[in-house]
Amino acid sequence: MDLHMKSNPAKGAYALVFFDKERGLAFKLFKTSAWDDTVSDDERKRTFGYEVEAYKIARDDETLRNYTPRFHGQVQVTKVIDTDGTDISGRFFLDHCYALDLVQGPEDKILQQYGRLPHVKHMVQEFHSRGIRYLEDASIFYATDPEKMKIIDIAVTNLEGTSII
Repeated sequence: MDLHMKSNPAKGAYALVFFDKERGLAFKLFKTSAWDDTVSDDERKRTFGYEVEAYKIARDDETLRNYTPRFHGQVQVTKVIDTDGTDISGRFFLDHCYALDLVQGPEDKILQQYGRLPHVKHMVQEFHSRGIRYLEDASIFYATDPEKMKIIDIAVTNLEGTSII
């Protein structure tokens, strides 16, 4: 599968997220340290593993599955093309990509809602009780609607092994 920068990917510290609106999918592809060497390639790969593990736990759990977009697993990327048509594949770990159902709507960082909305705090406790302990960087869609809310950017831990919520 080829990914194109013209799809206007969302930029994160460790990855870019490419949106395929036709298929209703989002692809999170991890960058190498060529983008920014403040985090090593090994740390980026470990973070990918922590996130994939969290999505597998959520996918396989009846309660957590309702809080996350459907996880489609790891995806092998063949090429990444820049907006000018240049192949920039060497700046990514092409085998460190996963796909989720695309979620759109009102979005907040979870830390903005955690202390304010009791159902968000309850959701965080559900994740923690199943071993997904790093949610500080997570984004939550439809935070005010407990039946509709979805969370992304989850991990079993972070590189430091710490969590503030």
